[in-house]
Order: sequence, then structure tokens, then C-alpha cells
Amino acid sequence: MLTGCTNQGYDITILPDDRVMFSETITTDVDVINKINEKELKFGEIYKQNKDSVDEIDRIHPLFQETAWSFINKGFVIEAIEDTTQVGFRANKEYPNIDEFNKELKDLYKSNLSRLKVQAEHIEKMTGDTYIVSGNLEFLRDPDFKVTEKEEKDLKDLVGSVRPNAYLTVKTPGDLKEHSGEVEEGKVKITNFEDQNKPTQVNVVSSIQDDKAKIMLYAGILVAASIVLILVMKNFRKIKFIIFRK
Repeated sequence: MLTGCTNQGYDITILPDDRVMFSETITTDVDVINKINEKELKFGEIYKQNKDSVDEIDRIHPLFQETAWSFINKGFVIEAIEDTTQVGFRANKEYPNIDEFNKELKDLYKSNLSRLKVQAEHIEKMTGDTYIVSGNLEFLRDPDFKVTEKEEKDLKDLVGSVRPNAYLTVKTPGDLKEHSGEVEEGKVKITNFEDQNKPTQVNVVSSIQDDKAKIMLYAGILVAASIVLILVMKNFRKIKFIIFRK
């Protein structure tokens, strides 16, 4: 992967039945790819691209195929991205529950296939449900990517004015209560830039309120309070009667 020149996108959608839809997108600007082709830079690429292939991995640009294979080996479905602005791929996967999603997200982080260090939660209460996604978003760099001084200069020339970034979009059930990013089309978007050199905090909280349960809870409290009041009044009358008898 062309480290330091890529844009990384993560999308988390938690459904009301606790299934999780997750995707990771890794791309670079077309201008960067064009400069690579002009300078005939290889950066260790060992794959070939076949845009007409029925196998999606062959349709992905050679610079991204090795990383794409890593996702395939973990059960992801991949799709090539190549349009007028971006080149790369997207990896998609569905999880049966939040626990399975959290488990694999930790594995992706340890494997350096992701720099998304978050935890998803579903807290169930009598009055409703709360969904939380919290942690940190970092910029992904390949620790095994080694370049010479000349190649490092070439990389800086490639990036130019482009500012690579990592972004996360989160969609959770219910009404949004807290968030640490911007809301776009019903999703919270959080961004971390390559030159930021520190994590971006992730905090998304939404809730589904059960109005019927609330009414029942308040009614129960009211009934309990009434019973306590009646008992207190009865005891007070007994005490008052005893005092007056004496």
C-alpha cells in the first residue's frame, strides 16, 4: 500500500437488531496515481491489474492488491474503486452482533489493517436503549513500508498539495444525543489528517426511549409512593390515638 498518500474511510452502521455493517475504504487521489505512472515508480508492486477480469481482486490497482488480499482472508467482500478522483478499494463485512464486531475491530487494529480503535456498546434499560461508539481514530501508516531517500522525496512530490486523511462515519439507532464530529446525511463524520500526528476522539451516543415503559415506571413509583403515604398516615393516626389515650 502507498503509505502516507492514502485516504482511509471507515463506516459503521449499527442496526436495531444489533447487527453491524462495517466497511473500510482505502484510496489515493488520481493525480497521485498519474504521477506514479509518469515517473514509472514501482514501490515494490508485484501484482498486475486487469480491469476486465470477473475477479474483483484483479480489477484493483496493483498498489492496493496486497492489502485487499488481507481483507479477503478475513472474510471481507471487496470492490474496486477507480473513478475520476480516487483509486483504491472498499472492503465490506456484516457482523451478527456488536460483540463480534468489537472483536474483529481489535484484530484489524493489531494487524495494522485499520487504525480505528473504538468500542461499540448497546446498553438496555427499562426506559429504553442507548448506543455508544467511542474511542480514537488515527491515520494508517504501514510500519513495514521502507523507502530510500530518493523514494521518500518522490513520495513528498507525489502528495503535493493533497492532504491525505482518515475519516469515520457512524450511524446508530434512535435519536442522536452526543457526538464529536459533524452530522452529514444522518451520520456522524469524524476526521483525522495525515499531518495531524495525534488521534481524533470518537464519541457518538444515541438512544431509543420507550415511552410506555416510562409511563409504567412513573405509575409504579406513584403507586408505591401512595402506599407508603397511606401506611405512614395510618401509623401516625395509631400513634396519635395512643398518645391521646394516655
